[in-house]
Amino acid sequence: MPTIGGTAPALDELERVVHNLMADCQPELDAPASRGRPRIVPALVLWSGLLVCVLRGWSSQLDLWRLLTSGRFWDYPRYPVSDQAVYHRLDRDGTAPLETCFAQVSAQLAIRVAAWVDDDLAPFASQVVA
Repeated sequence: MPTIGGTAPALDELERVVHNLMADCQPELDAPASRGRPRIVPALVLWSGLLVCVLRGWSSQLDLWRLLTSGRFWDYPRYPVSDQAVYHRLDRDGTAPLETCFAQVSAQLAIRVAAWVDDDLAPFASQVVA
């Protein structure tokens, strides 16, 4: 799995974790088909790309478009879409797909960290939140 650019090893490792978590998510977060042209970029790819952009500290929607069209995003193909298509898609879809994505990633994380949950982890604290 190629990483994006020459970046810090810690970020690369964190990106690999996100990649594995996203692979365990439902394959498609898209709403049912509606009128108009079919979507070129699957929702899972779009929202995974957005998570990677946030992780990498990228700050614009143009960065997301560059990621999706570069052909260097994980094992996904190069998506032939315009920057305006990405802007409109983010605007049109709202936050519901991203919320679903976060819920699925959170559920996967809960499963993975369950083995490390220990009642004696922090006996002085009533709750451990990370």
